[in-house]
Amino acid sequence: MARSQRRSTDSLILGALLALLLPAVIVLNLPPAGRLAITPDSIAYLTVAGQIAGGKGLSMPTFALFGHAAQAFTTWPPLFPLVLASGVAPIWLQALALGALGAVVFAMFAGTLRVNPVVAVLLAWSCALSMPLLVDASYVWSEVLALLMASLMLWSLAGLRESNAWWRWGLGMLACALSIYARYAMVLLVPGLMLAMWMAPLRARGRRVSLALLTPLAMVVLFAPLLVHNLLQGHHVTGAVRQAAGRSLATNLSDAVLAMASAFAVASPWVAVFVVAGLAALAVAALAWLARVRGVDRGMAEQPAEPAEPAAWLARLALVLALVYAAGMVLLRTLVHFDGLDTRLMSPAVYLLGLAICAGAVLHGRSPRHGVWERAVLALPFVALMALSLQRAAAQGDEAWHAWRSTGTPQWPRKPLLVYLNIQPISVPPVQGVVLSERPMMVQFLTGWTVRQIPPGPWSDAELRNIAAAARALLVSDRDSAELAARLRQQMPEATLKPMAGRQLLQWSPPGS
Repeated sequence: MARSQRRSTDSLILGALLALLLPAVIVLNLPPAGRLAITPDSIAYLTVAGQIAGGKGLSMPTFALFGHAAQAFTTWPPLFPLVLASGVAPIWLQALALGALGAVVFAMFAGTLRVNPVVAVLLAWSCALSMPLLVDASYVWSEVLALLMASLMLWSLAGLRESNAWWRWGLGMLACALSIYARYAMVLLVPGLMLAMWMAPLRARGRRVSLALLTPLAMVVLFAPLLVHNLLQGHHVTGAVRQAAGRSLATNLSDAVLAMASAFAVASPWVAVFVVAGLAALAVAALAWLARVRGVDRGMAEQPAEPAEPAAWLARLALVLALVYAAGMVLLRTLVHFDGLDTRLMSPAVYLLGLAICAGAVLHGRSPRHGVWERAVLALPFVALMALSLQRAAAQGDEAWHAWRSTGTPQWPRKPLLVYLNIQPISVPPVQGVVLSERPMMVQFLTGWTVRQIPPGPWSDAELRNIAAAARALLVSDRDSAELAARLRQQMPEATLKPMAGRQLLQWSPPGS
């Protein structure tokens, strides 16, 4: 008996390591020279992490030529910059985060659902190695960390039972709050959690209602410190002013569906039809099990739950969260302006949908009401969807690996005819002194120059003299910088204008030299 238990424990430990190692190794081997790709968001995260590591707190440099040196950081939540500030290389952080996500998924299936460890490893890889998550892990972005926290929430809630409902729910709420502290968009999980708690596998209806109603209250309490910080420091609970949207509901819905479907299908209408049919089968299966569970609640409460019920609950939980997140993102993008609904923004929905598909395969693959062949037929659409997801990830990952080494950017799919590009430092001659630019953080990253923000105009003669004394160059790239360049040349006719990195660079010597 003891030997059997030890063998079971050893297999679980080995399975968790395998679920962790493969995603981590893939991330470590994707970019050349061990450097993740960079976008403007990445530069902001790295800049704030540098401020934290330098003892300046959660702040963003203003890059002001005169006046304040830093301002409170509220545009993005703080957890990812705090982790980056540890000094560990970003590629290792992303590799470990994606690997840990795979290990948590393994724990859900092997530990909570009692799936065979070998099958649980395959399911963990299917979830962790989806194309959107590989995209997220290839950049200095916060999505992987946020989804790791969301995975811990799902692991906790997947084990929800009558005897442990309160502490499992509380642990899940804490993990959900941490996911929001990593990525604001994860707040869209909260309404999905409310709906899921109402469907939880608890016989007592009052407890389900209590958990559903307490979920938003708990999240407000846990999220309040960040909201108060944003309000006091940035004067907006959302951290920044959000502009009105410019896209229609239909456009955003189309973008969201295409971004999610692209994780499972190649560019073929027949494959798209199959994917839609598979998703429909998943939804029907979840609704059927919901009806059945309610039937147990109403008429058969004295009968013990079937062994497959945890898989039904996980499928239902993940599916509800995926659909509510996707719907919330479409609605939010219709009301507020931010990036289009692309691979990155829809990756949480794709991950949750993949988790629901895996749980659906387990549910139908071991249903006690059917024979072997019936279970195989019922599980086949879910297994096919998982295979399509892995095939898509492998094909795109292979293309990204080669593109990274030939062009310096992975060129992951973003939308039709568009790809994610990597911002890389460029080779430019050094400039002694301060360079003025309308985008100082970006230009400083690209060039290595000491860059400051162009002071707002109009400029008096005295202000122009102060600017000329404080800086040594001006990168001309927009109307304001061109106007300032013209005014400075009136003050300093000896200033030289020459091409630099596709722009014009105005340089001058210190006044009086």
